[in-house]
Amino acid sequence: MSRRDHNDQANYSYGASKRGREDDNERDVKRRRGDNGDPFRGCRGIFAWEDEPDPTWKAAVESHGGGVPKFATKGECEEFVQKHCAPGSNPDFRNLQHIFTMLVTWTQIAKILIPAMEKVDKDYPFKAPADLGVRNDNRFHDTDVEKGIKWRMDLPFHRETNRESTMHTLKYLFFHMRCGILVMIRNGRVVLFAPFANKDYENNWSEFLKFDSDDGTFEAYYGEKRNHYRRENIIRDVRKWWANGNIICNEHCKDSRRHEETQYWGDQFLSQLRDMLDDACKNRNIPDCEFFINKRDYPHLKSNLSEPYGFLFDRDDKDPSQDLPLEQFKYNSYAPIMSFYISNRFADIPFPCSEDWEAATGLVFPPSFIHTHCNKCNCGDDRYCRNNFECFCEGDRKYHGISSVRDLFTASNFKKFDKAWEDKVDTAFFRGTATGGGTTKESNQRLNLAYLSNLWKKEPEFHHMVHPVPYLDAQITAWNLRDKKIAGHPMTFLRKDKFKGRGEFTAGKEHYIPMYEQSKFKYILYVEGHCAANRYAFLMRLGSVILKVSSKCVADEMWYTPLLVPMEDHVPIQEDLSDLAEKIAWCRAHDAECREMAARAKQKYEAFVSKEGIYDYMELITTHVAQRYSEVPTHWDYVRPVEHHERDPRKPSLQSDRDHSCVGSKNPRLCTGCEENKALQASRRRKMDEQDAEYHSKRPKVR
Repeated sequence: MSRRDHNDQANYSYGASKRGREDDNERDVKRRRGDNGDPFRGCRGIFAWEDEPDPTWKAAVESHGGGVPKFATKGECEEFVQKHCAPGSNPDFRNLQHIFTMLVTWTQIAKILIPAMEKVDKDYPFKAPADLGVRNDNRFHDTDVEKGIKWRMDLPFHRETNRESTMHTLKYLFFHMRCGILVMIRNGRVVLFAPFANKDYENNWSEFLKFDSDDGTFEAYYGEKRNHYRRENIIRDVRKWWANGNIICNEHCKDSRRHEETQYWGDQFLSQLRDMLDDACKNRNIPDCEFFINKRDYPHLKSNLSEPYGFLFDRDDKDPSQDLPLEQFKYNSYAPIMSFYISNRFADIPFPCSEDWEAATGLVFPPSFIHTHCNKCNCGDDRYCRNNFECFCEGDRKYHGISSVRDLFTASNFKKFDKAWEDKVDTAFFRGTATGGGTTKESNQRLNLAYLSNLWKKEPEFHHMVHPVPYLDAQITAWNLRDKKIAGHPMTFLRKDKFKGRGEFTAGKEHYIPMYEQSKFKYILYVEGHCAANRYAFLMRLGSVILKVSSKCVADEMWYTPLLVPMEDHVPIQEDLSDLAEKIAWCRAHDAECREMAARAKQKYEAFVSKEGIYDYMELITTHVAQRYSEVPTHWDYVRPVEHHERDPRKPSLQSDRDHSCVGSKNPRLCTGCEENKALQASRRRKMDEQDAEYHSKRPKVR
């Protein structure tokens, strides 16, 4: 077969059923859709706006200027969501309510997404730009930001990609990680933006999971947890659980909702991400490319292709020597994955988060189309209740439905943050939830910070009689009682009663302070949760000094992190907070320097993280992705992706680090098979170590 024929076949046959080979189920789907075989009928929001197949959605979009609906005020946004969120978003699962169609089975991938990719190839053939270089006047050109992107894109599995690479990443994300978003850009437009989540996902780590209970059982663990938390609608089959960083996800829907109302994956951030891509295409030279977005809280693809969530197997993901080989969906080439939170241990390309775009535009976006109704209204007019998102249960009018709309970043609201430096209070301030993988003050920096704040209220050195203005004001606004897992510990949850006694503190809404009031403090603490926190860019704009606590987590970087310089735009704090009091004292003694530092952080935000900065960054990363895309792979062995029918995911082998013997005697020994396997594992480990040493030697250094 010629290379050209090879590539043609690669581009146009990914397992979608041939026309004319329909089984009874396929014909039944067509009858229910009434679409005469149109695979895209009933889908919305995943194509270029001019190619939108849903006439109702297209009319709604065009009535608001075309593209992603976005608004100047919260009220306008709420009105739009209430008006348009009711129809289902998925042609086969009418209960799904996502703002854009989310594909939830591999059958849907084969029947909708793959034909959509073929349609894009036909309507918008890939064109390699004549000049693939990054513009010299791009503000990120030849900075540490670009060096980090180059290092990731020069990894062997990113160095040369094509459509097969896209299929590899699609399978890896759908089956091994559960979810993602496929993005295809052609002719300077987003022509495909397709979210997907595997509703039938099975993990490969369930047998390694231990429960923090008296007898280590599932039943005892959740029996105790019910004393601390709401009754949960836990999925009984642990193989069906998934992870979002250190958070273990094991509910399809809350106990108060019917199982058929499950949404499988939220549609939060989708409207902002799509709008950011669309707007970048209009304002910069974005080349033809394709990649995936991971909108979760942890990167997905390690640079040495080992298990990404090593902590689920009690391995430290910061230590390469503890990595476990990836046993499934391991390929020679992958299309890049863009993630909000990244690490030098991972190949994920850093990507601006939705909050960065909201702040850059000052606009209000639909947060979600997922909504609720009580279904028990006594008013006798169910249509009225559904149309107006209210009911009259038990004689009370109760509003139901749409997600809370955020207007924090509008110009009118942001004016509230303006505070002159001399009017600010010289207290270090923090508010936030108890997010993070740890559940004790020793393993969770936010809990430790709240402990210190309450302890210092009674310490003579920090007593208010000595210091009328407190050194520290840090409180937790909500306990996070989700199931959590970190390396070397069983799955557990936060026990509120553990924080009584010396340094006792509570958590709750009573500690909440509006964001605009937080700007009245001179020093704002930045403390990560189980990954880097979105709020950092926002803090850069407040005109206060950021006290940046060093990270304990793996995913500790965001796209602009390489630009941050200690003591130039922030004050660094040790990860155990041991120097916090000393650093606050330094700030108080160096007021003029702190004022300048706060101003530099604000200037750096305007120069790099504002809308123009995001435009340049999007051009930068897409250019590097496009540079590696070729019509035909040349440096990696071609292997046709096959359909996935395994019901039992392959578990990583732990044998290599466990000494054992197969034949017992005075001279115990391994059997022949185990000897061969041990040699094979050692060979694989040596090869991975060599690759790791070679490519990590090129890794950009973290400040």
